[in-house]
Amino acid sequence: MKFVFLTSGRFHVFDQVRELIKLGHEVKLYTLVSPRRAVQFGVPKTSVVWMAPKIPFQTMLFLLLKKTEKKQKAYRLVNTALDKKMARIMPECDVFISMSGMCINSLRAAKSKNILTILQRSSRHIESQAEILREFPGSEQVDSWVIDQEIAEYDETDFITVLSQHSVDSFLERGFSKKKIFKLMPGVDLTQFSVSAAKNIHPPTIIYTGVWCTRKGSDLLVEAWRSLRNTCLSNLQLLHVGSQGDLLLPDDDGFVHVDHVDQAVLPDYYKRADVFCLPSREDGFGVVLIQAVSCGLRLVCSDRTGGPDILEVLGNRNMVKIFKTENIDELTSALEKTLKDSLKDKTNRNFPEDKYFRFSWETHARDLVCFVDNQMSTGG
Repeated sequence: MKFVFLTSGRFHVFDQVRELIKLGHEVKLYTLVSPRRAVQFGVPKTSVVWMAPKIPFQTMLFLLLKKTEKKQKAYRLVNTALDKKMARIMPECDVFISMSGMCINSLRAAKSKNILTILQRSSRHIESQAEILREFPGSEQVDSWVIDQEIAEYDETDFITVLSQHSVDSFLERGFSKKKIFKLMPGVDLTQFSVSAAKNIHPPTIIYTGVWCTRKGSDLLVEAWRSLRNTCLSNLQLLHVGSQGDLLLPDDDGFVHVDHVDQAVLPDYYKRADVFCLPSREDGFGVVLIQAVSCGLRLVCSDRTGGPDILEVLGNRNMVKIFKTENIDELTSALEKTLKDSLKDKTNRNFPEDKYFRFSWETHARDLVCFVDNQMSTGG
């Protein structure tokens, strides 16, 4: 089968492309990421069409403005140019797959050639996401242009893939047919993220990896952590690995911050903790959850993450505890219970091989191919 992908950045597309090639499919990746960098993620140079030289002016402006207050305008500029260029050079293929927010013209070009089109949305329905974030004016908001662009893409594409059940629900609540929405859970490199037999002596520790920001519920995590330190675990540490977003980092004793590290180093930090927590107010999935649980960590996460999907795979409520988004009492209680269970049982937590394999990128790619085969065999 011949696939064509479009993405400005990496997202999870590079993992999809790499695995589809391994499965024997013909794949071309149109992206602003250079072929040299693509190779670092296992994608051969021959499969990459580098789009940056095709839109040099917009790419240069994007690089200059992406870390300024004009970054929304920069994204709009480069994504629009990328989309229009892709529409003009759309090759013959069986399936065209693009990340959302950058492909309305490309989708139309593909459909004019009777190519099956799939839009990949990494979060909830854009209007749902925007509504949630508007409740927190200090957080980064969704640009109105992005909302209009994505809604047009939702209408134009044949199918939409999302990463989690709560994201599926956000589309169904807005009248979308179940037949148009496909849940495609992300994966991890299981050679990189796995349970270690090595002993690691450390104080009781909660770990969170990702941007420290309102959207991810970092403020809720700090509140729950402080409560636990004051009531039952005075030596409890909170370890954050990642960049700082729209919230200040705590200056409490026991809070440890490590700036963004390469993904290959993350397992070393997971070994230093007992529980992983992701209290997001809105999160398409949170691949870090799969990373952590694959390393044997118990999870505490909100119901607006991929936590419920992981629980569905594992079927083990001792490993995954879900709390209702924004409910600080539920979060604190879940953390206390999970920490006590983890500290009591320090044995390595391996899963049956079939469940463990559900978290692989190979499984993700096979699920995507199966979905496409089904649509083609039934005429969509």
